[in-house]
Amino acid sequence: MLERGVEETVEHLFLECSKYEHERESLMDVIHEQCGENKWNARCAEEDSGMRFLVGLDEECNMTVVDAMKDLE
Repeated sequence: MLERGVEETVEHLFLECSKYEHERESLMDVIHEQCGENKWNARCAEEDSGMRFLVGLDEECNMTVVDAMKDLE
């Protein structure tokens, strides 16, 4: 279900969409455990909103985060 007035981007679906709020909480637990909340917040401020990290294209990312992303189905 689309949210009214919201552009359905990849960033929105993974980082903001209310439909995936519960799954995102689990993902954030993994991210905070792997890189820390402060580092994650800094990544979110980057141009790609941290998406390179989430999909494993960042050299500091590990497969635990990528696997957690896969669980957001």
